[in-house]
Amino acid sequence: MNRARTFRRPFAYALAAWLMCPAFASGASYDELFAAAKAGDREAISRFLGAGVAADAADQSGTTLLMFAAQEGRADLVDLLLEGKARVNIRNAYGDSALMLAALNGHAQIVHRLVRSGAQINNDGWTALIYASTAGHDDIVRLLLALGAQVDARAPNGTTALMMAARGGHGSTVRLLLAAGADADLRNEDGATAMAWAAARNHSDIVELLQAAPFK
Repeated sequence: MNRARTFRRPFAYALAAWLMCPAFASGASYDELFAAAKAGDREAISRFLGAGVAADAADQSGTTLLMFAAQEGRADLVDLLLEGKARVNIRNAYGDSALMLAALNGHAQIVHRLVRSGAQINNDGWTALIYASTAGHDDIVRLLLALGAQVDARAPNGTTALMMAARGGHGSTVRLLLAAGADADLRNEDGATAMAWAAARNHSDIVELLQAAPFK
């Protein structure tokens, strides 16, 4: 699955952040900058920042250097960008934040660092908890729930963390969410429940878990 984007309407591309990026004014190459970010090249990014490139520099989709670092699990680069005053709650054209990308890709250490730096756990739209549940990252699900993540937070189309965990066949994640009080009876905009998604993908063990869940 393509990072759960199948279920989201993309937002308009955030070109403004890219056009205002001072990378070009400082003589930096756009391609080199983001190649370094994707590769987690801390030394190269440090040189760019030293030359005046903003820590919030973003590509055409509004994906910032911090988002690239969080997605790829580059903790040292995340630290460098946070030290450079990168804003943690920027969202790109797809609605992703650095926290959400770290959660989706299973980088618990970075999730914790971002939250300590002010990253929002609960926000409108898709959330870090939904992303972590989509991929079945139980350690991050536990962490986010312990930090106050809303277990039944809903994406714009009504999708919940429980639905995504059920769809992905992540039984242990389903158990965690149910134990935290997730409502198994919620429906998305198409009227589907977590159980319906589990059944459609032949996750019979999860269907049984959800059948045993108490009604709200």
